[in-house]
Formats: sequence, C-alpha cells, structure tokens
Amino acid sequence: MRLRPHHVLLLCITLSSAFAIPPSFPMIRLKKSEPPKHAPLVSMRGGAEGAGKGEVAKAYEPEEKDQSAQAMAFFNSERIPAALITGASLGVLFAFPLKHGEGYALGFMKRLYITLCCSAFCHELVAVFASSLAIAALLQLKHNPIGKSPAQMLLRECPLYFMAVRAHFLTGVLCFAGALAIRMYTDYHVGCSRFARAMLCLLAASCCYMVSLFNTSLVHFDNLGHLWWEYLMTIIKEIGIRKPGPIGLLTICLAGFATYEIVYVLGLFALLASGLVGAKEAPLPK
Repeated sequence: MRLRPHHVLLLCITLSSAFAIPPSFPMIRLKKSEPPKHAPLVSMRGGAEGAGKGEVAKAYEPEEKDQSAQAMAFFNSERIPAALITGASLGVLFAFPLKHGEGYALGFMKRLYITLCCSAFCHELVAVFASSLAIAALLQLKHNPIGKSPAQMLLRECPLYFMAVRAHFLTGVLCFAGALAIRMYTDYHVGCSRFARAMLCLLAASCCYMVSLFNTSLVHFDNLGHLWWEYLMTIIKEIGIRKPGPIGLLTICLAGFATYEIVYVLGLFALLASGLVGAKEAPLPK
C-alpha cells in the first residue's frame, strides 16, 4: 500500500472539518433572536382569542426556575455514551500492533490509528470524569440554581465542566470514527481499493454531518471550534485564578511533549511514505 497525497488530504480535511464548518451547514436554523412565526396554542376558555401581542411575547419568554435536576440529567446523559466509547476505544487500541520491517505507508497508518484510538480514549475519559465532577459539584448546593435554561445556569456556575463535557465528547467520537476509517481502509485496500475509498468517504461524510448537527444544536457558541476556543480560554482563566501547582505544570509539560513526539513521528513517516525523504536522510525514530 502506497500513501498518496490525496489520502492524507482526505484524512486531514475530515479531522479538521469540525473547526471549519459553519453552524448553518447543512441545516438552516433560525437566528437566535428570531421568534417562531406561528402563533402559540392558547386555551379556548373565555377571551383566549383576544390575547394581545404582549401576552404572546410573554408566552415565549422562558421562565426562571431551578435548573439543577435538568443539569444533572444532562451530565448523566453525556456520561453514559462517553463511558461506552471509552471502553470501545480501549478494546481496539491494541488491535493494530506495530511490526518490524513493515512498509512506511502501513507504518504511518498504524501510528495514526493508534494516535486516534488513544486520543478517543483520553477525550472520552475526560468527558466521563468531568461529568462526575459536575454532578458532585451540583450536589453540594453551593451554586445558584435559578436560570432560564440549564445551559445558561451551567455556563454561569460551572462553565469549565460544561464545556469540557461537550467539547471532549464529540472530539472523542470523531477520533474514534477516524481510527475506524483508517483500519477499514488499510484492511480492505488490498482486496478492493475502490470499495475501501467508498467506505472511507462514507465515514468522512458521517463525521462531517455529525459535526454540522452538533453545530446547529449550539446556542451560546458558533461551532465546535468556537466551543474549543472558549473552553481553552476558560482553562487559562482558571489557571490565573487558581495556581496550577506542580501537578498542573506537569500536565502541561507532558501534553506538550506528547504532542511534539506525535507530530514528529507522524510527519516523518508521512514524508517517508510519500517518497519526499529517503530512509538514509531521515532515520526512523526508535
């Protein structure tokens, strides 16, 4: 199997589409400030047909109430599928082992597969852990539970946990789907390359559609990329308020080192597989 440029381009576009798709693609949604065009259903008891415009507008105004129960239900609903994907990622993480003497293209695909599986496992694990912490924080009753919606209350009281769950959950799903696409393409490419490309494009289309649906569901953010940006900004603010300490500094160092090594190894194998660099010019990392 030879790694061709359009294969790498397709994988990169699929994985980066989450940060480029506008929130209205492919589904059109109403503007945030645009009210529904149909009239609300009102009771037929005396004088209902004479409801004024003020009453109609008031009917659409969300009521401020206790949102704790719905907030905990949200974190429970996110925690269960995240835990399932965590177990699935761990199960397939060691299903594509590295072997000595294999081709550069296959070596690149295997290393990218392992990277995506491990990333999916880490993202979903963080989503499960953040959900548990958020539920524990809500049970302490030290927050103001009153709000017009659960999302508004969570963004006000515990924005870090809320954005962590939403961002890490979908990113883990995309990484898991990307790893599945790589494994399927690698196994089916030998028997029928056209069929393998078709399946790869089908999974890529599914990932893009999931991201577009996710973007249309966002109210306080423009898209997944904006959600990640606000999430990182929130982390930076928390670091400024609460000093990270030795564990926080160690986390930053380990994450930076892992990112550097992954980019170096994958970039090197991509160059070797494409034939842009020879094996003598760039020795393989041990």
